[in-house]
Amino acid sequence: MDDIQGRGKNKVLRRDYGMLEVTCGQPSDWVVQTISVQLHKFASLPELRRTVSETLQVDCEPYTSWQEVEGEFKGHADIELVEPELDYSGYRVVSARSTGVSAYVVKDPEVTRGVYPADGDLWSLEIMAPEFMP
Repeated sequence: MDDIQGRGKNKVLRRDYGMLEVTCGQPSDWVVQTISVQLHKFASLPELRRTVSETLQVDCEPYTSWQEVEGEFKGHADIELVEPELDYSGYRVVSARSTGVSAYVVKDPEVTRGVYPADGDLWSLEIMAPEFMP
């Protein structure tokens, strides 16, 4: 599904491919700016999780806690994690600028695991092309 927002040169096109979402800018050429991996879909779509697991031959869990991922980052001294002072209702964003990857982490202590991830779980990972990083 295509979703176009904005005006003139500030238009962006978001294309939803299910597990992946692609955001493009520069409407004259529609240049890819970001690709997001929608990890939250593993919780609500067990058949998708099973298909990805079988295809990639890796275990895909329905939930991934940020704490687990953060621990992996800490093993790499060259990767600095930053939390921009942005207000994303219901999420915190943690970025590893040197890699272009941002993690969207559920930030709502009242949410428990079920059809969707809970507080402290990854919602999605966004990979941004370096030329579009702020």
